[in-house]
Formats: sequence, structure tokens, C-alpha cells
Amino acid sequence: LVAAFDLEKYYETLSLARLSGQASLEIFDYSGKILFSSSSDSSPGAERSVSPELLDLARHSPDNAARRAVLNGLDCLVSTGAIADEGLSVYVSVRTPWARVSAESARPAKAALFVMVAAVLLAFCLSLLLARILLVRRIENLTEHTKSLAEGKLDIRSDLNRSCDEITDLMESFNLMAA
Repeated sequence: LVAAFDLEKYYETLSLARLSGQASLEIFDYSGKILFSSSSDSSPGAERSVSPELLDLARHSPDNAARRAVLNGLDCLVSTGAIADEGLSVYVSVRTPWARVSAESARPAKAALFVMVAAVLLAFCLSLLLARILLVRRIENLTEHTKSLAEGKLDIRSDLNRSCDEITDLMESFNLMAA
């Protein structure tokens, strides 16, 4: 595989350009020798190996399984896959720091929470406005008419509305009392 392809030339073909700066892709053989690494600290031609934890994870994980693991002291989300031929495997591993995964997965939850809080506040303000228009303003009007009646102004009448509720009944009673 390494002799046939120079993977550095296939950077965009492998979609490595879409990997974040903190994510890394590695291709390594059955012994753990790195055949390709997208990390910036890899030096071409140097004989390097993956960590024993990553090699063990790749050997014992189901294909394309993503799991949380600590590799070289760094908490990561790791996904591995394998290509096997005649008992020899080549492994592909993509890993991203767990802190980045957590931050990116929390972003939609925070946005949804913000929308829910805004909706609750809007509903609360709307209910206060409607209560003011439908109840409080009418009761204040009736109270003013009652005070005027108490002051001896017998010609005052409360305006009736078309609502069929207790406040309208109270206004009708007020008008009867004033009459």
C-alpha cells in the first residue's frame, strides 16, 4: 500500500482537509508501525509506532466503532477500522480530543435551551399583556365607576362589552345598582 501510493498527494482525496487541527488520522500496520499520519508532528521517513493503547483498541474493536479512550494521556474519541488480507491487517484510526467533541455536541443543546427560555419568556410576557387587556383594565374601569357612584354621581354607567364572563355580569350589576 505504501509503495504503491504516496498518501501525502492524496490529502484532499482522503478528505483530510476537513479534519480539524486537533483531529488526526493514522494508518498503521498489524505491528503498530505508522504508515501515514496526518498529525503535524509526524516526520517522513522516521520509523514511528502508534501507542500500545491505540494498537490494542484497533485490534479488539468492531469496525467503525467510535469510543472514548485515553491515548498518550489525552482523553479522545477514537474510531478505528481494519483491512485484513491473509491474516495481516492494516488499521485506520481517526481521533479527536474529547474536550472538543464535548464542546461541539453541547452547542446544539445550548442553542435549544436558549430558544426554549426565550419562548417561555415570550409566553409569559404575552400572558401578562393579555391579562392586562382582558381582566385588569376592565376591573380598573369598574372600580373607577364604583368610586364615582360612591361620590354621588348617579348618572355614571359602566360600558358593557360583548364578553360573556363574570366581569360583564359585575358591570351589569353595577349599572342596575346605579339606576
